[in-house]
Parts: sequence; C-alpha cells; structure tokens
Amino acid sequence: MNAGRFVSVDKKAKKALIAVVVIVAFSLQVLAEVSAAALKDSSAKMSFSEVVKANRDTVVQVSAEISKYKKLYYDYKEPQPKRPLLGKIIDTLFQTTFLLACVVPCMAVDQVLGLVCGGQPVPRVKSQGTGFVVSPDGYILTNYHVVGYADRVIVTFRDGTTREGHVTGREVETDLAMIKVRLPQGERLSSVTFADPDAAEVGDLVVAIGNPLGLDQTVTTGVISSLSRKGPYINYLQTDAALNPGNSGGPLFLSDGTVVGVNTAMIAQAQNLGFAIPVDIVLPVVDALKQGDVHRGSIGVEVVSAEAGRPQGGGPPGLGRSPPPSCLRVSYVDPKGPAAQAGLRENDMVCAVDGTPCEKPGFLKMIASKRPGDMVTLTIARDGTRSEAKVRVAELRRRGPEEIGM
Repeated sequence: MNAGRFVSVDKKAKKALIAVVVIVAFSLQVLAEVSAAALKDSSAKMSFSEVVKANRDTVVQVSAEISKYKKLYYDYKEPQPKRPLLGKIIDTLFQTTFLLACVVPCMAVDQVLGLVCGGQPVPRVKSQGTGFVVSPDGYILTNYHVVGYADRVIVTFRDGTTREGHVTGREVETDLAMIKVRLPQGERLSSVTFADPDAAEVGDLVVAIGNPLGLDQTVTTGVISSLSRKGPYINYLQTDAALNPGNSGGPLFLSDGTVVGVNTAMIAQAQNLGFAIPVDIVLPVVDALKQGDVHRGSIGVEVVSAEAGRPQGGGPPGLGRSPPPSCLRVSYVDPKGPAAQAGLRENDMVCAVDGTPCEKPGFLKMIASKRPGDMVTLTIARDGTRSEAKVRVAELRRRGPEEIGM
C-alpha cells in the first residue's frame, strides 16, 4: 500500500519537473526573442541614417573666388581690439594708405602683365567650404571665412546642380555669413530646423555633414564635449565629431535632426577637437544677415533658462524655492561689460527687456538687434524683489588672451 503510494508520488514529481522544464525553456526562448528585438530596436535608435536622409538635401558645397589683392585688403581690415578715437583715425589712415600705395598699384601691374602675356590679369584666391539652407526661398548660412568679400560665390547642391549666389550679410566677429541664390519661379528648397538654445547637453550625440577636402556629403559623428569653450568674441560648442578643412560653415545636428551649431574650426595638431558656433549665437542674427552686414549689440551677459543649473530643491541664492516665471537666469557677467557697470550679478533673473517679457531666443534677438550706444531697460529679480536697470548696449567685445586661457 505504501509502495504504491510512493510510486504515485514519484510519477507526480516527474510530471511536475517536466512541466517546470518546459516552462523555463519557453520563458528563455521568449526572453531571447525580446532581447534580440530590444537590441535591434536599440541599434536602430543609435543610427543617424534617418537624420542624414532628412537633412542631406539642405547641405551644400560653397566655393568662393576673390582677387588676391582685394582679399589682402579686407584681411588687413579685420576687426581689431577696441581703440580710442585717435587710434581709429590712425587705423583709417593706414588702411587708406595701404589701399592706394600697395593694393591698387599691384592690381594695375598684374592687369597689364596679364594682358601682355595672355595670362589671367589678376591672381585669384579660391576657398571652399560648406553651407546649409535656412529658408526655402534660397538663403544659405555659412562661415564668414569661407566667403568673406568674395567676387563670385558658387553653390553646389547634393544633386550636382550649381547656382551662383551673392553674400547678403556678414558678421565678422562671430564668423557668420549669409548667401542668397536665385531660384526659378515657384521652386522651394528643403531647409533645416534649429534646435532650442537650451536643448544641448554635454554627452549628446551629434552628426556633422559637410564637404571636407572637397569630399561632398561626408558624414561624421561624435558627442558634444563642452558647451562653452571661450573664443575671442563668443563661446563655442566643442565636439569630437571629425571636422576637416571644407567642413567650415556646415551644420552640426543633434540626434533629433535639429541644428545645434555651425561648424567653424578645428585644431589641426590634435585629433577630433572641433568647434561649432552655438545656435543661441546664430538665431538672433539669421534674419538680420539676410538684409546686410551685422554689428551685434551686446551687454556682456550670458543667460540660461530659469531652471537650467538650478540646485535640486531650490532656486538660485536669494530667490526662494521657485524662480519667477518667464525669467532668465544670468549665468555669467563680463566684468568689463556694460551689464556689470549697471550692477547686474550672476544668478540675477532677467524678466523683461524694455517692458517685454523675455524667453531666451527673444532676449538674445532683442539685444543683438540694438545698436551700440542704445539704452535698454532690464527688469531684474533679486532677493525676492524686482527692480529696473538701465544698460547701455556696447559692441561685441574682443576678449584678451588671458580671458580665453591663452
């Protein structure tokens, strides 16, 4: 009787064990399939192919030509550190003397020799870079150092179509320039979308599309290594996406396909040390560059959204736990700038410019559109109270070597 009972129990145990094995095997198979699908989905998300497909038609090759002597003259006129009136007068006299005593005679000699010898009358200097379409009606953004004051600009699109363009505006200090190409009636171009000025973070994946060394539509990838590397006039994004001669003026995309910067420089002696003009510098002058050369106003501050960099559980010192709505936090004050002279401090909250509530793009555009010498009234929140500060707008100041770590 007991033996039969043991046999029955043994059979039940075997059946239970088989059931457990079957369930475990099935679970492992499901887990493997889910893991494979997740891995496949993850690898798809890591690809930049969709970003490239969506934006490659917006990226163009830019070629520029200029007279050798014209370039020499404009290079001589590059922005110099701010000087008193007497210094400006002396600079103007030297530039005029240089033009009349050197540039014009050399051009005349080359013209004569070219006609006599049957060669090209005046030597030409050629440059090549990248640009990208910022509006469907034919406006293309690039670097100033790519086109400068070129006599002739040729834009080549991805399909091989070439069109002549002309430079509508330049901002020498930030190395930006705008080109306009004439389009057949009814034709519209694909254009980029700019990222929110506060969207980028260190470690974000980025992709650069450009024409390094004439190799059109070259794609390189990397990350944002730094959000704020000091330059002579502005702070740059740093990236380890490979940039080479010819990438200048091209877009730097985030993984969502929006433009976070304009590629502008790299350190030749290093490996993958590239720099881009951030979108918060670009956006305020895009429209102005369509109308002419830009001399941006500045009050010597950098701002971020009210929440950016805010300590967990509280706001900046003196503001309580929550920053005022529709305000921007001052993250840096140039000690030599007009804002510092007006009494602004780091962590102050800027809530309005001339009575207009401000978000970051609007604030930057309002200040950049002011002429040096104009007065603006800032509404400031500090220590729980609001006050007004009158600030005189200045030219974008060139930083000294000690300020950029040289």
